[in-house]
Amino acid sequence: MKEVHITLLGKENLPLYYPIIEFNSEEVYVLGSRQNLAVAHNLKKVLEEKGLLCKVYCDINAFDIKSIISKCEEIHSKIGNDCNVTYNITGGTKIMAIGAYIVAKQHKARIIYTDSVSCIDLDTYSSVPLNGKVDNKTIFRLQGQHLKSYDTTAPDKETLDASNKIACFINENRRLFNQLRRQYVSKTLSTLSVTEEYEYEYNPASMSVCIKDNTATTLLDICHHDALKLLFEGRWWEALVADAIFRWSDGRYEIWRNVTFNPRDMEARLKDFDKNEIDILVNTGNKLLFVECKSGDVTQDNINKMSVIRQNYGSDKSKSILVSQFLRSDLREKIEETKSYAIIGRHALENIPQKFDSILQSIKA
Repeated sequence: MKEVHITLLGKENLPLYYPIIEFNSEEVYVLGSRQNLAVAHNLKKVLEEKGLLCKVYCDINAFDIKSIISKCEEIHSKIGNDCNVTYNITGGTKIMAIGAYIVAKQHKARIIYTDSVSCIDLDTYSSVPLNGKVDNKTIFRLQGQHLKSYDTTAPDKETLDASNKIACFINENRRLFNQLRRQYVSKTLSTLSVTEEYEYEYNPASMSVCIKDNTATTLLDICHHDALKLLFEGRWWEALVADAIFRWSDGRYEIWRNVTFNPRDMEARLKDFDKNEIDILVNTGNKLLFVECKSGDVTQDNINKMSVIRQNYGSDKSKSILVSQFLRSDLREKIEETKSYAIIGRHALENIPQKFDSILQSIKA
């Protein structure tokens, strides 16, 4: 028999999309108000690309129970009785859910509620996990987001070797590093800088950086196609964090690095905060983890960025994670207030596997 899925539209598409795929639906009817028309069209476009028939009805009065009952009855008159019907009442208003529930019971249809991780059958009260996996591109198309760029590869050996050298240099020479970085940020750091304390040289031809102390002992010697950004813009820390996450994942999850979006009009207010950029994105199939890497001091703006990214690009089960060597005690409270996670300290990298496993378990709970 044909599988028909009738779903109530809310602000998010993901809780609607997962069960549609899970139950192998062939026809989908989306019911909502004009307020969520754009959300409906995003869902319709993705479903039709997968070969499903999808019809959208966004002319419903969300607070008039007769309106939703009438539309549901109209759909049943079109599809007939020779089909299996599932109602997803996760989205929409409470009035819409009640109206759809009444019609579903009359037609002996299955009624479900989902949170993107599990699905509750409202007839049997049983809960089953949603095992279907949705890739990053589909998730963002469902949201109507416009991807600009991303990298699906793990950091290469050249980058990791240079990053590990930088990590050792900074841990042993933090005052000197901070001094050089201030000059780099203010654009006063020349390719050759010699003082009583150190000698710094950047060779653009070989793309190498060499730093020596006043005894001519080499403190850092790296050769990399992006040496300056790696050293002074925190790319070394992003590379080491990404490497730890790729090794923890071991091919189980989809991981993107350096993800950027073309901002939509509604996000214009964020343009000054780089909140359309994600350092590392982990997709476990039905949960997104947004990872922010900070090699230096963490600010309130950094925490705000984490919260906004999760709200704009995630779902109710998404989480933001800060990985940093340092975090002021007052900002730890801010992290908790935004329902984010933090992996902090000298052993942050080696703690990633245990911490990420723990975070995934907390989402399932």
